[in-house]
Amino acid sequence: MPLTKKLRQTYLDRAKTELGLKGGIVVDDNFFLYPSTNVTSYMTRSGFHQTYTRIDGKLIYYWIIKSFGVPQVYLVGNYSLYTQMKIEGHYIVKNYDPCFIHFITEEQSEFLQNYLMGNINLEPVTEWNELVKNELEHIEKVKEVKNRKNKVALDVDGEIKFSELTSYFKLKTVYHLKSQLQIRNSFYNRRPDWVFKIKPVYIDEAGDPVYNRSEFEKCYEQYKANPNLCTFKP
Repeated sequence: MPLTKKLRQTYLDRAKTELGLKGGIVVDDNFFLYPSTNVTSYMTRSGFHQTYTRIDGKLIYYWIIKSFGVPQVYLVGNYSLYTQMKIEGHYIVKNYDPCFIHFITEEQSEFLQNYLMGNINLEPVTEWNELVKNELEHIEKVKEVKNRKNKVALDVDGEIKFSELTSYFKLKTVYHLKSQLQIRNSFYNRRPDWVFKIKPVYIDEAGDPVYNRSEFEKCYEQYKANPNLCTFKP
């Protein structure tokens, strides 16, 4: 089953509904996914901030959750606690409009804490995370197969390490990215002066990217023949 934003939203809606039914708490998508928007992101328990303060010796818990870019503050207690905190100028509450303050009971607070500690599981969250795990494993297997094919090509074309190829560019700065090599006339240049459209075949044990030598040399020959060009492909 391919993972899509629409499918992810289905699981998010189910998770929010189940959380509401079990704990009587209303949350937004960011409760489960913040700050990642990738469809292969796990639903986590760390998408919100939980802390506490004390008023008249009583321990008060609150959560700050962003909904449509607007913070929502969840407090344990009743409206009088909010009024008192506002009068005292508490830094968390004083800048928020009252319509964004949502109060929860102590039971609801305990539910949130139990969920945070992993004592409560939500079926949609478990199912989605299993789908993500399978998808990531599939992506990794495809990548491994591709890497094996590329390594076989090295037997014919040869290999060259990034630490070696930098010697071809005297007094220049070379950067390696996932899909290209960037050569700059100066370390302070923000944009590359030349780009070699080649990818590293693998990263060795020392963390040095290893490239197909034949591909690099083809790009390098083009670069020497016409350095006025910006992009070179093997």
